Amino acid sequence: MLNTAEDYGNPGPDYSFGWGRVNALRAVKTLEDKNYIDTNISQGESQSFAFQIPQGVKEARIMIYWLDYEGSASASKALVNDLDLSISDGSNNFLPWVLNPTATAASISAPATNGVDHLNNMEQVTLYNPISRVTRR
Repeated sequence: MLNTAEDYGNPGPDYSFGWGRVNALRAVKTLEDKNYIDTNISQGESQSFAFQIPQGVKEARIMIYWLDYEGSASASKALVNDLDLSISDGSNNFLPWVLNPTATAASISAPATNGVDHLNNMEQVTLYNPISRVTRR
């Protein structure tokens, strides 16, 4: 649902619209067409996947999402398992959207930037006008 939502507000996630408006048809089509990878990963392990982005695609979204155990009430952060997504087209590296977690009026309305996310159990990279070639996650 998150990766197929229609983006509203600032590009990427934001504090006003989250990931955007649910597009149930796009979500169902993604599942029916099996345009996803379902896998497991162990502590300290790294995984790479190669996939082809069709020609003419204006926007490609790649997202990882995982169920995470709840952190201890005394932990400094709630995230227990911190996976990191990065996309490479062979010459460029793309990082996921990151929101500023500081609770100020300026940071709440600021657009997301790209960077390493250590707070969330979902990460998304958006590629605009991607080159049609193998991309790795």
